Amino acid sequence: MRGNLRVKIAAKNVLSRQRDSFGAGRQAGEEILASLATPPKLVLCYLTVNHDQPRFLEGLQQVLGEVPLIGCSGQGVMGRGAVYEDGYAASVTALGGDALEVAVTRVDEVQNDTLAKGVLLGSSLRRALSRPPRVTLVHYDPLSGVDLTPLLAGLSREVEGPILGGAAAHFFSAAMTTTYQYFGREVFSHGAVAVSLAGDFHSEIVCSTGCAPAGIEMEVTKTAGNMLLELNGRPALTVWQEVTGSTGSTDVQASASLAIGVPAKAGEQGHLIRAAFVFDPAAKGILISAAVAEGTRVTLFHRTVEDVLQGAERMGRELCERLSGKQLRAVLGFECGGRTRPFLGTEATNEENRALQALVGPTAEWGGVICWGELFPVAGQPAFHNYTFPLLALAE
Repeated sequence: MRGNLRVKIAAKNVLSRQRDSFGAGRQAGEEILASLATPPKLVLCYLTVNHDQPRFLEGLQQVLGEVPLIGCSGQGVMGRGAVYEDGYAASVTALGGDALEVAVTRVDEVQNDTLAKGVLLGSSLRRALSRPPRVTLVHYDPLSGVDLTPLLAGLSREVEGPILGGAAAHFFSAAMTTTYQYFGREVFSHGAVAVSLAGDFHSEIVCSTGCAPAGIEMEVTKTAGNMLLELNGRPALTVWQEVTGSTGSTDVQASASLAIGVPAKAGEQGHLIRAAFVFDPAAKGILISAAVAEGTRVTLFHRTVEDVLQGAERMGRELCERLSGKQLRAVLGFECGGRTRPFLGTEATNEENRALQALVGPTAEWGGVICWGELFPVAGQPAFHNYTFPLLALAE
């Protein structure tokens, strides 16, 4: 192993396109050990679903040992110079250094007793740390039907500091199939994993959005949990198909052209963006990832390429200002799958990310995942979003 022996935060990202899952995991582990002066304290692992998930983790930990590891499957992965949303792809980020303290945990069947599961995540993390965390990362299974509002409420009740991250995913298509979460060598679904980072280092969180108001408002008139059943007194799915021009519940591209803006807080400006995630033709309802109260006036938002690209540039400049005078070590990104290849296309997605990397930190380690829903704090409280791009920067 090589490198600076006295750093507060050490990082190494490996971006892989190797097809052999076990070999790719081993190679990532070997590159990490060759780059860091001391063994990592945490590994964040993101894979496309083409990979044999358990075999990749087995190969990785065969080299690294029983290092704390969390992660999830993604629609795609990101690293230095590229975003991959097809084939075999992996992004593995190892963190270490003198200052870093880490706690990891998991829960199963996160859609059941969700508030209690959030409390359990938070209390497990809090008990494992000697000091309050600077940031907590969460990944979960969006196909479980979990309502993120009670999960985040329970988690934030127990841990201090901002909470961010994103939903596990698989390749973008009309067929919503299984997503995976990782905890050590364990691969599972319908769960949530979390890690809290504490220590004497600096962290910054920024986020960009890619939506603008479309000028259409509606009232949520009937719900069942986080299922919208009626908008303006009519079946929600029928209304949604009319305003988007979609031809059915599997017309993903047309449906994804619009999103639902929920007021961030009564009496305040700003909206939290919600995607119409899963459709229920039998109930004529729309499943979203965080419940909306009946009687709420929602605003439809639409995506524009200009909003996406300009928002990413503004986010990068803001982050540069915040990091002035500090040594940036690593950046983790959690970009929405609704704004990358399905919307921007492969070339523009890579241009967006390369420009952001060049602006923020040309030499910093960079990794992340393309998500099906993002977590990012608003007004000091954790919140769920769609069509956004949160970044976490670690510096000293």
